[in-house]
Amino acid sequence: MKALSSSIQNLPWKRFLKYAVTGGTAIAIDFAIYFVLTRFGNVPYLSSRAISFSLALVWNFTVNRNWTFQAQAGRVSQQAPRFLIVMALTLLLNLVFMRIGVSYLHLNDLFVLLVVTFLTAIGNFSAHYLWSYKT
Repeated sequence: MKALSSSIQNLPWKRFLKYAVTGGTAIAIDFAIYFVLTRFGNVPYLSSRAISFSLALVWNFTVNRNWTFQAQAGRVSQQAPRFLIVMALTLLLNLVFMRIGVSYLHLNDLFVLLVVTFLTAIGNFSAHYLWSYKT
């Protein structure tokens, strides 16, 4: 328990807040695209999820690289693949949990999307902070 407390105190809180703002904006973009595709485009929810998630990636990578992690000194050719690996794993988790929540538990798709997004946020921050944007 002491190790966990120490780890929390050592988190880069200012950077995490920037990550939360960037992520919040990416979530808004992601949710808006998902909503339009599923409600007006009649695109199936899993396809809509993959499309909306992918489009929000462009915003997320650019703003995190330039503002949140200030990693412009690093090479995009090194950072982008790392970022994409983390986000691909996140997308996979999203799709699995969306499938379970919507198809098997019969929960509202927007509710499941919101819960899954928040559950993966801290893991994403840690992976990007410790690996994606490291030079």
